[in-house]
Amino acid sequence: MRPMAMKSVLFYVLLFSVLLCGCNAAKQAASTPAPTPVPTPTPATATVATGAGPYRVAVNPNTNQIYVANNDGSNDVTVIDGATNNTTTVAVGSGPDAVAVNSVTNQIYVVGGNGNPGTVTVIDGATNNTTTVAAGTFPIAVAVNPNTNQIYVANYASNNVMVLTP
Repeated sequence: MRPMAMKSVLFYVLLFSVLLCGCNAAKQAASTPAPTPVPTPTPATATVATGAGPYRVAVNPNTNQIYVANNDGSNDVTVIDGATNNTTTVAVGSGPDAVAVNSVTNQIYVVGGNGNPGTVTVIDGATNNTTTVAAGTFPIAVAVNPNTNQIYVANYASNNVMVLTP
């Protein structure tokens, strides 16, 4: 057979193979049922009553307690049990603006007060007992470093950050 004729035969064999495979793939696709769609779960929701003007929220992942700073004159924090949604109210300093949790020590820090000085209320997460520490003027934010157990309070009107080491 001549080389040119051999190439023509090979071309037609390849073309026939491709067409044959394509037909078989189409038949197989037609006979395979479509996958059943998996339903998307609907998230569960709940509403939990708090004090007046819930403003900021912090969670202790170790105890599943949620702390809500209520800023509209109630001067308290609502503690929500994450397992049951039952609540407890803890009195704190005036105008709680922010709340932070140290999950290592189970201490909760609530800052607030528009006066001079503002306050940091420390809540013992095990007993809900509180102690109060003076802060700068108009403390509006609090952060906790659980590794060093240092608390940082941003005092808006004092133009500083107070570092509290309990």
